[in-house]
Amino acid sequence: MIRNMKFPWFNKKGVKNSIIRDKDNNVIVVANKDIESYLGVFSPATITNNVVTLFNEISEVAFPVMAIANRITNGRFQLKDSKTDAVIYNNESINKFLSRPNPLQTFNEFIQQIEIYKLVTGQSFVYSNTGDFIDPKMRWKMTDEYVVLPSQDVQIIYNQRVKLLSAQNVTDIIEKFRFSGGNSQVDISPSNILYLKDTSIGRGCDHIGGMSRLERLKYPLSNLISVYEARNAIYVKRGAIGAIVSNVKDDAGAVPLTDGEKEQILKDYQSTYGLSTEKYPTMISTLPIGFVRFNLSIQELQPFDETLLDAITIAGAYNVPAVLIPRKDQSTFSNQDTAEKSLYENVVIPEANNLCSALNTFLGLENDGMYLSVSFDHIPVLQPNAKEEADVKKIISETCKSNFLAGIITLNEWIARIGSDKVNNSMYNKRIFEMSDEELNKIERFIK
Repeated sequence: MIRNMKFPWFNKKGVKNSIIRDKDNNVIVVANKDIESYLGVFSPATITNNVVTLFNEISEVAFPVMAIANRITNGRFQLKDSKTDAVIYNNESINKFLSRPNPLQTFNEFIQQIEIYKLVTGQSFVYSNTGDFIDPKMRWKMTDEYVVLPSQDVQIIYNQRVKLLSAQNVTDIIEKFRFSGGNSQVDISPSNILYLKDTSIGRGCDHIGGMSRLERLKYPLSNLISVYEARNAIYVKRGAIGAIVSNVKDDAGAVPLTDGEKEQILKDYQSTYGLSTEKYPTMISTLPIGFVRFNLSIQELQPFDETLLDAITIAGAYNVPAVLIPRKDQSTFSNQDTAEKSLYENVVIPEANNLCSALNTFLGLENDGMYLSVSFDHIPVLQPNAKEEADVKKIISETCKSNFLAGIITLNEWIARIGSDKVNNSMYNKRIFEMSDEELNKIERFIK
């Protein structure tokens, strides 16, 4: 006789098999259904099928992404001269870009969307409506509109023969980007797409495209959603919390309550006892009864500990310090400023600088002696202590003085390193061994 066992077993390929035994109790494994259909929405195998939905609906996912993206938009983006680092205020094309790159978005919204798509999906695609025959080096002069494409609607079409070892430009690897939006499908030349991505590894072309960091969080995300479902069931689908049972026993075992006894208990419970002012909080019964509890309380299940642990794990994938995660004991942390500063210095500023570098190349600004820069000097948590700043400047100045007297740097290089504007005087561009006696006399008075 063959009997079907009650428990599942999973093979190495993630397929759920049934264990059945023959009449001699020998195990027979029969493939049944895959693990994804068995666990459903809770399965780590399917939990990251739609990372955009995870971001839109799970606050623990949205938090680290928005923590980074919002802080990047706190930066001051400016166009500067490559030679002098002076701010350029009168470039109408770039001023328009820094104000409203497309009819629907401000520049801050544009930058935020670039970063959100990159952090959530691992890929971000910025489209410029420049024609295919326009020199990309002149893009900033010829383009009126820049749009962030929904990453989930963009497909990378690789060349049939990808020249990884001899590629000179992106078109040697990527033939086109295919955007499917609404009821239309458009193929876009790689020259008109700024493609930003998170690092990924794999065989073939897998390492070329970006991979979402959420893909590495399948199990924490699966746990998190399972806990939310369980908590919701406890709050909404309440059911009976337990049962009132008879404590009367005879030789055969427990004696159940009669219908009349049940009716009397319910009547007393509903009419006489309760938590309102006209009822008694403690129930007194003349019947020998006891209470058997069915479920566990929220405190006993400890779902809040699990969700916090999952939130910390998710934030960690984005290098966001755990102490910045909103929680009920937030007031106990005294290192908030340190964590905030760390987030800016180790995540936000490098990410913003990388974005500026990519935009400079895409727009073609470097070819015209310009570049976009971003500054966070105005952020309060990044402001140095006045005394510390003075001490640092003193140390830098003393070092520069020694280097100048040793003939290593010029006066203008000294001035630049302490953060002042250079002097338009030929003497200030000379090293000390290149100066005349007259200039050395001036320098001696200056040094003293």
